[in-house]
Amino acid sequence: MPLSRRAHYVALTLLVGLTAINVVLAARFLRFTTNGNAATARSAPPAVTDVIRVVGQERAAGGDATLTVSVPGAPRAAVLPAAAFEVSLDGRSAATTVDPAPAAGEIVAIVAETSADVTRSDLPAAGNGPTKLLLQLPTDSRAVVVGTAGPTLLQPVTKDVTAALRALERVSPAGTASPGAALLIAARQVASAPRLNQAVLVVGSAGIAQRENEIADATLGAQASGTQVYLVGRGVPGSSALRAALAATGGTAYSSVLADAPLGPYDALAADMANRYRLTFPMPMSRTAVTVRVNATGVNGTAGSIVDPLLQ
Repeated sequence: MPLSRRAHYVALTLLVGLTAINVVLAARFLRFTTNGNAATARSAPPAVTDVIRVVGQERAAGGDATLTVSVPGAPRAAVLPAAAFEVSLDGRSAATTVDPAPAAGEIVAIVAETSADVTRSDLPAAGNGPTKLLLQLPTDSRAVVVGTAGPTLLQPVTKDVTAALRALERVSPAGTASPGAALLIAARQVASAPRLNQAVLVVGSAGIAQRENEIADATLGAQASGTQVYLVGRGVPGSSALRAALAATGGTAYSSVLADAPLGPYDALAADMANRYRLTFPMPMSRTAVTVRVNATGVNGTAGSIVDPLLQ
């Protein structure tokens, strides 16, 4: 089924100015290339991340623009200095204030494959990664679990990080997967906690990979509520249109490149959520291309975005 016109439009718009990412299939595992540097399976964690990503933007007090960026590879126990960041507007350096993003709890909705495409023994494994992720988040975080069959709300909002695994253990795989509808249910669930950072985590599977057009359209629907959407796990789909839809929400895709380290992508996502900074600079007069660079020990990369004062 072709993508909707809306999905195509957003995909083409967002891909302009973003860091180029080449996707290579290798033994069913995706390998992402960011900023021209190919990731390999020789180093840990076994998940490839963008060096820096723009995950949100807003109008700051006084009319300035603020971009929130994630630096997944930065040390979690240290704060990068302001001098590590540089912001350019249409190629011209802009005076920028840099602050670590305030620590905040997360509400994470997990969308797991529960249709006849999976076996009962696969379901607990699908909960292990999200459970590991939730254990690394602030103590006031919440979890929701939605199954693709039906789709079905398996676990309403809860502070019990082991509830995800228990909810999946109770499921008997059956029926046809509806990952797009499940994603929208998940987005509505996280929207019920506006004081927390909102994210939907789609656990990758063969059944979900076959319906990435549906997921792309649903992802764009979730964008309106300020919800970030991530795809995590083995066999994560990676079309340009889908990755652009994820980027529109501030999310991305994380894939394992080592068969014996399936939980690596969840560690990478936890680092993504923890290492965030707010960059504030003068609002441009018109729609402007913004380039953000980070240069510090162990982290060196570039991300692009567009700032439009009429949309702030």
